[in-house]
Amino acid sequence: MDSERGSLMYKVAICDDNPADLQLITDYLTEPEFHYPLELSSFHDGVELAQAYKKEGQFDLIILDMMMDRLNGIETALKIRKVDQNVAILIVTATVEYAIEGYKINAARYIVKPEFQKITKNIFASIDKKRGAYYRFPSKSGTTVISMEDIFYFESDIRSIHISSRQGDYTFTGRISAVEEQTEGHGFLRVHKSFIVNLKHVHNIFKDSVTLDNGEVIPLSHHRHREVNQKFLDYMEEQII
Repeated sequence: MDSERGSLMYKVAICDDNPADLQLITDYLTEPEFHYPLELSSFHDGVELAQAYKKEGQFDLIILDMMMDRLNGIETALKIRKVDQNVAILIVTATVEYAIEGYKINAARYIVKPEFQKITKNIFASIDKKRGAYYRFPSKSGTTVISMEDIFYFESDIRSIHISSRQGDYTFTGRISAVEEQTEGHGFLRVHKSFIVNLKHVHNIFKDSVTLDNGEVIPLSHHRHREVNQKFLDYMEEQII
């Protein structure tokens, strides 16, 4: 699902043993006006989710139906909390009968189904504030997540994207145009057809190159020179304010 918000992908697990309700929640999250870039994983009972979470983990939000047969929402959340104290958990039900139990396992919200979409948007906003800005990309181990402020630059080589960061170098399959869209609003700027740099790490801008604070020199396209200079100045002014 493409983002219109210039933000990062949210990994969401949906767990409901009722296929119709599972589809309904999926439909809520994928409506065009919802505008959130989501990677959805569906589970048909709490046992399946709990087992998968131990192996995979790394969800931003877990949505649980309260009334499931093998493990209900509270019981599933308790198992998740044993391996992850921080993931946002949303318990969806038709009544508020189990609200106190929901608070005990630190559910992000305990809501009735009609409130779902509004509350979910608030949770995503809260997740953004807590996690700061991170970049996710596919790797051999699944999904790698690194802090955007630690990234020096992205480099495109045909269909591969190379990342240079404080944690090391990474390579994944992708397009530089997609990276440009994903990093929009996070202090990154395309300085060349093959390079996107993190303005936080720019040390000097010359006629045909950009020097980063790690000593690396990135080529600067002639036709981008004026724009890069201006956006760098704008960025520096924003940091002062």
